[in-house]
Amino acid sequence: MDRLISQGMHAFSQGDHARMHALWSGTTVFSHLDNEAIASLLTSIQATAESGQGSEWSWLMLCLVYLDSSDQFTEDRSAALRQVGEWAQRALAMSPGNAYGHRYLGSAHYWLDEPEPALAAYRKSHALQPQVDLQARIFEMEHAVPWRSIFSYPELADSPAAPDYYTAGVTVGKWKRPDTDAAALQEIERLQTTLYERCLERFASAGTPANGQEAAPTALDIHTYAMCCNNLGVLYNAQEQYEQAAAVLEAGLQQTCFQALLENLRHAYRQLGNRKQATDLSLLLMEDYALDTGLYLDCAQTACAYLNETSHHQDVLDIVAEAERRYAQLSPQQQQAQWEVRSMSFVHAHKVTALRALGQLKASHLQPELVEIALRHDPGDAQLLGIRAHMQGARQQVGGKGGFWSRLFG
Repeated sequence: MDRLISQGMHAFSQGDHARMHALWSGTTVFSHLDNEAIASLLTSIQATAESGQGSEWSWLMLCLVYLDSSDQFTEDRSAALRQVGEWAQRALAMSPGNAYGHRYLGSAHYWLDEPEPALAAYRKSHALQPQVDLQARIFEMEHAVPWRSIFSYPELADSPAAPDYYTAGVTVGKWKRPDTDAAALQEIERLQTTLYERCLERFASAGTPANGQEAAPTALDIHTYAMCCNNLGVLYNAQEQYEQAAAVLEAGLQQTCFQALLENLRHAYRQLGNRKQATDLSLLLMEDYALDTGLYLDCAQTACAYLNETSHHQDVLDIVAEAERRYAQLSPQQQQAQWEVRSMSFVHAHKVTALRALGQLKASHLQPELVEIALRHDPGDAQLLGIRAHMQGARQQVGGKGGFWSRLFG
């Protein structure tokens, strides 16, 4: 991303707003610039445009900045969008066949909830220059319930820019609804998979930063690349293509790291039986990210199982102590929710295993009520029944008597 920002700023310093637009449109660059930098860019570009010394690309750069970051200049979003429309018209007065001018005019109308002029402008832009992300938006606007018409989706437009395919995939994914039938859902996910795969193909053909080649502009948007890897990994996981999921998620992590990538790669590793790798990611998530209690417990049970097997029993106890602290902070209702109590049952079983291995297990450490509460949700859960048997064996070892044990085991 630093390289993308640097190249864009160099184009700006040369007054090459066309190059700057080519570098930054469709990317997440503005989320990586501070407010002062964005304000400075806008002021300078606007001065150039209004002096008559710029080109249509000066007006289009103003549109690009305002569509992304107008909240830094005004609280009136409607006024900002009308300003975008005016700037787009200025660009089109200079270059009537500029596809981006029609696109930005369409976007101004779209976000102002003016669908008819938005659709007309979008169609003209798409006719001048096919854009796969605009194709998805046009389809969405033409169909009140897009998923019901998903089998009539046109052949994908051939966009040269990789981020366009990512944006289209995100748009298509929003068409999934609770009432979407199974066949339409499968087709939506097939289309999403194709879009994300083509996005990565475009990045690869441009020369991604990872392969050491000189990268084309689109290949420099590391965040979009990683998000595409993540979303494609989610789809591969759902399709039980775990090797493909692991490969694409690993590729994303070579560029940047965020929680969703780690979570989804951890899932792929678990399904592949790569327990060490799954444990390493579980530990990383627990140590470096603010996880909700349910995810923390799930990571804890993954890590504890492997650490016990590799004789790192004290590490298990340290993890369990934090898991118990978090679980205790839940409300009584949350503690008995199916996911939480099931996960805590596994964590507790790993605690018992670690204490037994260290010769420290006492009857007071055993909490058989956890697994019994979990079994109320699913009495036939084979893994929970295994934990119950594990607890019974531990109880016999330490001689637990009376109370809950008598009621449970007799």
